[in-house]
Parts: sequence; C-alpha cells; structure tokens
Amino acid sequence: MNLALFFGVVAVFVAGYQVAVLRRTRADIRDVHSKLTSLKAKRWSDLKGVIYALLTLVLLYLLSRT
Repeated sequence: MNLALFFGVVAVFVAGYQVAVLRRTRADIRDVHSKLTSLKAKRWSDLKGVIYALLTLVLLYLLSRT
C-alpha cells in the first residue's frame, strides 16, 4: 500500500513538472513569434527607407540634368 502511494505521489509530481515545462515552452514560442514579427516589420521599414532614398537620388539626378 505504501509503495503504491509513493508511486502515485511521484506520478503527480512528474505530471506537474511536465505541465510546467509545456506552459513555459508555449510561452517561449509565443515570445519568439512576436519578436520575429517585430523584426520582419522593422526589416520592411528599413527596406522602404532605402527605396525612398534611392528614388530621391534618382529624382535629384534627373533634375540636375535639365
């Protein structure tokens, strides 16, 4: 009887540990996903800045030729 109780308690602790690891892993995945989305938005913003700068240089070059 005592051995069954011991294994029952151990099983409860192991299950609790697995649940905690699963929650932490899911939270880490959400954090990584939000950081990745932020980096994609920043990269697009930087690319738009480069495109606008190139268009401005082309426009200034064309205006200087006239």
